[in-house]
Order: sequence, then C-alpha cells, then structure tokens
Amino acid sequence: MKRLLIALACLAAIGVSNASADTLAVDKIDLDIESYLQRILSGEDAACYEHIVSALVPKSERSEYYLRFEDTNQETAIEVGSYDSSYLYTCIGGRLLSWDTGESTVLKDFN
Repeated sequence: MKRLLIALACLAAIGVSNASADTLAVDKIDLDIESYLQRILSGEDAACYEHIVSALVPKSERSEYYLRFEDTNQETAIEVGSYDSSYLYTCIGGRLLSWDTGESTVLKDFN
C-alpha cells in the first residue's frame, strides 16, 4: 500500500491530471514518468512493462490504452488496458498476465 501511495503522489506531483490520479493514458507517459516507473518497479516488472508498451500496444493506438498502478498483496502491480474493451495486461511478480473477461493467462515470465 505504501508503494501505491508514493506512486500516486509522484504522478500527481509531476502534473498528471486525469479523472483518477492512478490512471493515465499510455501516450501521456513522458520521460519523468518513465524514469519514476523504472525506480519503483522491480527489475522484472519494469522489463514486463517495457515489453507491453513496446511490443503489445501499437504506437498508433497508445491514446486508447491506460496505465494503472495497483497494490496486490503488498506488491506493486502495473496494469495496461484498453479503454474500449475488458482486455488488459498486468505485470506482477515479474510475470506478464493477459486478462480477458476475468480469465488470466501467463504470457511471459521475466524472472
């Protein structure tokens, strides 16, 4: 929970102004936010996030995807999802999970 609060405070401090402080469009992620993510995420989760943004989210559609921080059993998880569907990707514990209609599938393990 502490990491989530720190993440939200930092995002707010660097000027992220969206409907919810813990959610922002992927195309709004700048170098400051990118650097912050690299610092707060484990190496495996940072690699997982980079994989999602570089390989799974088309550059032309980045405004249609959001980034969200979640706190799951004292781990900081990062979620990237589509505004238009229930499909999303989650990095938690160094594993890349895809979710569709409540079902998860491990796509890649970065451990």
